[in-house]
Amino acid sequence: MIGGNQNWYNFKTALVEHFSCRSSRHGGLEHFKALQHAIKEKKIKARNMDVNTNLVSAAVQVCKIKAASMAYESMVGFISSCGADVGNIGHGR
Repeated sequence: MIGGNQNWYNFKTALVEHFSCRSSRHGGLEHFKALQHAIKEKKIKARNMDVNTNLVSAAVQVCKIKAASMAYESMVGFISSCGADVGNIGHGR
């Protein structure tokens, strides 16, 4: 409290600059990098969920039609040709 409100003003200004990513002086650049990384991770998790859903749906469909194991790979190829995301084809089983 002694010395006026300059300390509070400096803290508040630094906090606002940090969270709005306006300045690299108070770690704003690091916060911006963290936000970019979080967005990238969110996209990766969403793609993983879509891919896993498509592959499990293909497996369930193969089980419903009582097909052999080669039918699963054909079903995944069919789903991929229809435009669904099935991951990296040929990457492994």
